Amino acid sequence: MSVVEQSRAKTVARVFERIAEDRYHSDVDENGEVIIIPDYGPTFPEREEYFWEQLDGLKKMRDRSQGRDSDLELGEGWSDLWTLRLLEQEPFNGENNEQLFPILKGKSYEQVITYLYAALTGNLKEAERLLAVGRETIPKIGANEVSASLDEGFSGDTHERLASFHAMRLSKQFPKIIDRAMGLALLTTDYEVPNTVKRYIEEASKSCLNGQWIACLIVCRSAIEFAVRDRLKTSGYGSELDAFEKSPKGESLLYLIELAKEHMARQYRDPLEDAQVVRRAAVRAVHADPPHDDECRDLFLRTRTVMQLLYREP
Repeated sequence: MSVVEQSRAKTVARVFERIAEDRYHSDVDENGEVIIIPDYGPTFPEREEYFWEQLDGLKKMRDRSQGRDSDLELGEGWSDLWTLRLLEQEPFNGENNEQLFPILKGKSYEQVITYLYAALTGNLKEAERLLAVGRETIPKIGANEVSASLDEGFSGDTHERLASFHAMRLSKQFPKIIDRAMGLALLTTDYEVPNTVKRYIEEASKSCLNGQWIACLIVCRSAIEFAVRDRLKTSGYGSELDAFEKSPKGESLLYLIELAKEHMARQYRDPLEDAQVVRRAAVRAVHADPPHDDECRDLFLRTRTVMQLLYREP
């Protein structure tokens, strides 16, 4: 892969990361909408903007207490009193004063905002993770209440939170996806491949690109089964296949592959032997003994070779 190609993959990854962190804004010019994504960490004004509602409330409170509008920025007259007032507002509600105020006591305006920004965004990322993971797996018993509470608390904002989580996940996965795609050669065949086989190969390929190796291996097994049945029919052994399917062994891929080895041309013997290797590994995966990731990847590549050779002319 060239430096330019690597740079492009990493640039796309950074874009996903900035979007996940809400560090972008849009504008409009004569060509339409422009999305602007700064390539640097959050600046202090961005951290300050995160608390604009709370700070606006504090400014109004200060102006009322002084009896007139003040030209001074809130931060210029910052004191521990305003730190306490800030902690009494959403999303703090004064609940964490005992823990937070001793840490923030005597700190400047910028130090207080910076600390709270880091604390809240860190908590938000963890909440986003729990909201996403709770939808992808079966949580532990002790986590059920936490998941339900978060789901309710973010009910009006779940779409945004899930978008942030998955954008961040993509930022980490995207360069790996491109590297895996670069490792796949083009698939070519001499015969038309049926849509069922194509779909299973596509599903296996997507699982491979995303590093979902167990899913990839199990779908490879299904792709092989549909391909072997198709090649028996198109090679003129439809009656033998019908008889096999009506027999007690009709649901067994092991015996289906042996049937193909018995009747199809000798050139298909080696790919059919490889098909048995993939089948055995998939059986292991189904029975909670999945191969290592590297082995799953090799079995996926072997499945692609099986497909190419099965659909080649004698």
